Amino acid sequence: MGLRVAILDMNNRVANKGLGYLRAIVQNYSEITVADVFDVRAANELPDTSYDLYLSSGGPGSPYELESWSVGYFGLIDQLVAYNRTHVRKKYMFFICHSFQLACMHFRVGQLTERHIMSFGVHPVFKTDNSQQDDIFSKLPDPFYVADFRYWQVVQPDQARIAALGAKVLAIEQPQGERERALMAIRFTDEMLGTQFHPEADAPGMLQYLHEDDRRFKIVEEYGEEGYRSMLQHVSDPEHIALTSRTVLPMFIARCILQLRAEQVGTLK
Repeated sequence: MGLRVAILDMNNRVANKGLGYLRAIVQNYSEITVADVFDVRAANELPDTSYDLYLSSGGPGSPYELESWSVGYFGLIDQLVAYNRTHVRKKYMFFICHSFQLACMHFRVGQLTERHIMSFGVHPVFKTDNSQQDDIFSKLPDPFYVADFRYWQVVQPDQARIAALGAKVLAIEQPQGERERALMAIRFTDEMLGTQFHPEADAPGMLQYLHEDDRRFKIVEEYGEEGYRSMLQHVSDPEHIALTSRTVLPMFIARCILQLRAEQVGTLK
């Protein structure tokens, strides 16, 4: 029996590269025998709880624009949390960017606010002390570099709520002057992890993206020519974007595969 993956497309039918990255990633694993895509926001499509792994994508727009699909989406999260409390074989879920903001809203771990300016491009992210005990983030340097595209942010973490959930904040954004640094990665439960950044973005795709005229103009306008050249260097450095893309999601998926293998070995005994 292979691994069943549900890809939750949160892009609301807006063209993007992220969904293609996710599809390409799951194709790298022979253990994944089913990879179904669900158009959540535009078609109100949602998977049931029969899948082993759920990858919830980024997407455009305000996270407060909740329509009929959101009832089922948040309900799915609750069903998976409840399932994991009573079953040995777990269900895993990864939240990316827009989905991360929705998860933070649902778990009530912080305040979701609009940024003063859009974060756009490649930026360093800093680890928290919690990351040293995390099986994924402990493998990354401090800081590590990410693809970050967002108008929104999660700030003012509710420490009491986070402790009650057993959640762990694993990374925060780079210093923002006197402004509060946003949360960039949270392990909501042992099986549910989310990142404000895009771990699915690969270096070649990001390099192509940054060379597009409209992207380059926007970055230079916001961060200056020096900032733009710095981003190109981070994308080209194999220990920056490439390291993040080959660490975060692959290790998360590997954990699911290891559990599947352990279960199969136990069945054969």
